[in-house]
Amino acid sequence: MIAETICLLFVFIAGYLLMWCMGFLQRFSLKFLDNKILNELSYLKVSAPNLKSTSDSNSSVSL
Repeated sequence: MIAETICLLFVFIAGYLLMWCMGFLQRFSLKFLDNKILNELSYLKVSAPNLKSTSDSNSSVSL
C-alpha cells in the first residue's frame, strides 16, 4: 500500500513537471516561430502578385 502511494505520487509529480516543461517550451518556441512566420508572410506578400500574374497568363493560354 505504501509502495503504491509513493508510485502514484511520483507519477503525479512527473506528469506535473512534464506539463510545466511543455508549457515553457511552447512559450519559448512561439516567440521563435513568430519571427519565422512573419518572415514567411512578408515573403508571400511579395511573391503573391507574381504568382497571380503567372496564373492569369496560364489561363489565357489555356483558353
